[in-house]
Amino acid sequence: LTPSKDRIYREYMPDGYPIVNEENRTDLLAAYLQSHTTVSVVWRYDMLRSQARQNADRLLYYKTDTHWNAVGALIGLDGIFEALDMPTRPADSYPVEAGGTTTGDMANVAALYASLPAEETYVVPGYDRMFEKDSRAVRVIGDSFSEYYMPYLQARFTNSWREHIDTFTMDVAGHPGCDILILEFNERSLDKLLAILEQF
Repeated sequence: LTPSKDRIYREYMPDGYPIVNEENRTDLLAAYLQSHTTVSVVWRYDMLRSQARQNADRLLYYKTDTHWNAVGALIGLDGIFEALDMPTRPADSYPVEAGGTTTGDMANVAALYASLPAEETYVVPGYDRMFEKDSRAVRVIGDSFSEYYMPYLQARFTNSWREHIDTFTMDVAGHPGCDILILEFNERSLDKLLAILEQF
């Protein structure tokens, strides 16, 4: 489960959107699934929120986009690696370099792509040499958030591929070429997650 940007950087939300509860429906769903199922449920809200507050200059989400950047995505992905008993590094220890520029989806939707400056994209140099490669095959069924961590997932596994959640069918879960299945949903898409869970 991936947190929405408006929760990670909630102090920048307009005053017209008050915080009425510290715990929202994603927190409740994650807690329920973690205590009532044997499936690993990764919900890194607390970690991402903490990192956003401690390192205000090290952005985890793009300013003009709804998505996390490579740094935020890697922190989220490390939660999956920890659930798989795979090694990770402390969140603030990864080296980060500028990788290029992008125009965010919020800027594009608002037709401000010509007015707002392009944002830096980031990469973690040498990530493919930090850890030993795992021989298992991993499949990601996810939304647009998973695009941002796929390069790091591909660096950790010899065989990995991704499909959009709209393509999910029940036979995916039992695919003989898949050792690890990751279902990834942003908290704004919980209705899709619940629709898929109803099929099991």
